[in-house]
Amino acid sequence: MGAAAHYPAFQDALHEDGPVEKVSAVLWGLCAVMVLYFVGGTALRTQWQLSALFFLLCGRELDFDKRFLSEGILQLRLYSGGAPLWEKVIGIAIIALVLLVVWRLLRVNLPELLKGLRQLSLWSWGGALAVSAIVVAKGVDGIGRKFADFGVILDPTLIARALVYEELLELFAAAIVAWSICHFEGQRRRARGGRSMACCS
Repeated sequence: MGAAAHYPAFQDALHEDGPVEKVSAVLWGLCAVMVLYFVGGTALRTQWQLSALFFLLCGRELDFDKRFLSEGILQLRLYSGGAPLWEKVIGIAIIALVLLVVWRLLRVNLPELLKGLRQLSLWSWGGALAVSAIVVAKGVDGIGRKFADFGVILDPTLIARALVYEELLELFAAAIVAWSICHFEGQRRRARGGRSMACCS
């Protein structure tokens, strides 16, 4: 049996809308605010996508992508079904924002991250570790449903364990990103002084 099955309180903490997920949301929101504060001024014109990414992840942890609409934003039924036009417009606008944020991250921030990795900067390796944790977490998210689509029924204990790993990996990712931002800013202050992040200068 998995840990969640042995400890009901632990299981309650890790289910969707549980305290662990809420802590993850708070951490992502904190990451967004830290970027806004450390970047500041005109530099934010080139780095707004970082805060936007963290706010989007915060909203995702709070299930904002499906909480206020009749269908989830990524569900085709929202656009092909009988959902109100305003819901479809909101869904399309958010998807467009996500695509824009991803494009900006790849164009503006990925080169800086790769440079940091080559230089063995701790903040960059923290960011890479967080991305890896999120990818793994999304891989195990709904693992029972994913395998069922191929006619494979997984043991409920395995599914419960996957839920534990998913929530903890997402919490770890948010925490390591918050740490990486603090480390980046501390490194920048020691090297140059001032308030804006080095990648914006």
